Amino acid sequence: MKKKEFTLQPIGYVESSFKKLEDCPHQGDQTCPPARIHIDPAFASGLEKLEPGREVIVVSLLHMALRDKLQCRPRNDPGRPVHGVFATRSPNRPNPLGLHQVKIISLDQNVLLVHPLEVLDRTPVIDIRPVLGSDESCHEIFRFFTFAEVDYFMRCSRQAWAKGLVNGLNGNFSMRKGELVMITAAGSAKGMLERDDLCVIDLATEKKIYGFKEPSSEAGMHCALYKNQPRAGAVAHTHPVNILTLDGLTGDDLLRNIDMFEARAVKSQLASVPEMIPGTWKLADAVGLQARQYKCIIMRSHGLTCWAETLSQAVALCDELEALAAVELNTQVLSSR
Repeated sequence: MKKKEFTLQPIGYVESSFKKLEDCPHQGDQTCPPARIHIDPAFASGLEKLEPGREVIVVSLLHMALRDKLQCRPRNDPGRPVHGVFATRSPNRPNPLGLHQVKIISLDQNVLLVHPLEVLDRTPVIDIRPVLGSDESCHEIFRFFTFAEVDYFMRCSRQAWAKGLVNGLNGNFSMRKGELVMITAAGSAKGMLERDDLCVIDLATEKKIYGFKEPSSEAGMHCALYKNQPRAGAVAHTHPVNILTLDGLTGDDLLRNIDMFEARAVKSQLASVPEMIPGTWKLADAVGLQARQYKCIIMRSHGLTCWAETLSQAVALCDELEALAAVELNTQVLSSR
């Protein structure tokens, strides 16, 4: 069989802190500093849809490797038996291609900051490919929202759960992008949210266009709020214990006994709607109308809904109001003694 010549064209190079071969670790690990991959501008369009947080395989050309070695001791350990290079990850081999699984930390035009990458400075890069079988590259929700947006959404949900703003399967969160709304599915545990626990709704029709499960029963309330308040980029519907306790004790005047600057500021953004059956259009319309003027809406005997430009801000509003409710409860207990 005749040998054929193949030409590989580098697509870029690595900017690394490893300047000498002896400085390079045998494998990339958490001790490696981040490295930059500079992609040739001619190939920059090939980076489309890559985002921070994604895991990829970087294929490098280990240009300083020895091509005439067919055997070695793994990790240059004299205590190990001799192996054929094809049974090792030695850089010395007939075709010294390196395979490096890394996470993208940031992407600025044609420059990727990745970690961990253990190669020598100026190492040519031959290819970049998504990790096989990883949700990051194939999950259907990424047709509508980016990896970074979905990851951020789930982090905010876990944060709200960690703070006790939601528990069990209660509460729901959403985030708007144009005419698309990403929302938690019905019956999803907010502290252990998975991508299959997310749905996408067309805001205009309020119909589900993606999701393995059904959207939250409060999806209508989220949509009504977005339609009434164009500045809302996210909605957090939570069930904070102190707020619900005060709601049952004091009614509309939730923070009546504390005269703190923070309390006055939050009270100016706080409204309520009467007790209504959850998940109904009546409740959705009432919350939507209040959202035109107020950011925090108590749904009597039900929970709290806050909107903001981002989901982390909406969760923070819930958290701040819950903290003030705890102060109010303590004030009432102490004043009754």
